Amino acid sequence: MKDLLRTFIVAIDGPNSSGKSSLAKELAKRLNITYIDTGAMYRALGYYFLEKGYEMTDESARLHMKEPKLEFGFKDGKTAVILDSKDISIDIRTPEIAMAASNISKLLPVREYLVQLQRDMSKSKSVVMEGRDIGTVVFPNAEVKIYLTADIKTRALRRKEDYKKIGKEIALDEVIAEIEKRDKQDMERENSPLKVAEDAVVFDNSEMSFEETVEKALEIINEKVN
Repeated sequence: MKDLLRTFIVAIDGPNSSGKSSLAKELAKRLNITYIDTGAMYRALGYYFLEKGYEMTDESARLHMKEPKLEFGFKDGKTAVILDSKDISIDIRTPEIAMAASNISKLLPVREYLVQLQRDMSKSKSVVMEGRDIGTVVFPNAEVKIYLTADIKTRALRRKEDYKKIGKEIALDEVIAEIEKRDKQDMERENSPLKVAEDAVVFDNSEMSFEETVEKALEIINEKVN
């Protein structure tokens, strides 16, 4: 890997459970740059709205989205999410909160608010950021754009394993149905739908090991930045 000589942005987009978060974290570690977990931002707001019983509408979002004190960090290889001094890092990793995140991410006021936060977090430093609209909306001029994908069964098996790690056993067919529903909602939403940026490098990692996926991404970054 060549030395990277200037600040740059790596935008990683793709569908649910394609491996975006794991890849982004590892790239940040190896390149010694900042990792920003946008999904955790939407999950945290979805969690807050569910806890408060707020409607997920544009009007409700304008009234309540800035109420909670949200803090995001990266510790021991994991994203730490603090809501009003409470660590909700584990609480937001459930199917219910995943769907709440998808629902709240459709709201224009929420997207505008969080996109600005994401841009502010990346000023004057190199970052890797993953999500569903990073290369198309948040950073349309990012130096590196990757669209990571995998087949539905591979993605479902990965998600099932993620749930198992936090003590949740969910049948594979239920996970597949959840992912299909999330994909449809993300791709068809009116505001910032999931799609491939015109200048993104697309690769399917269904048959790739994690290390192979990382090495492929590092090759793309090295080529684009240098």
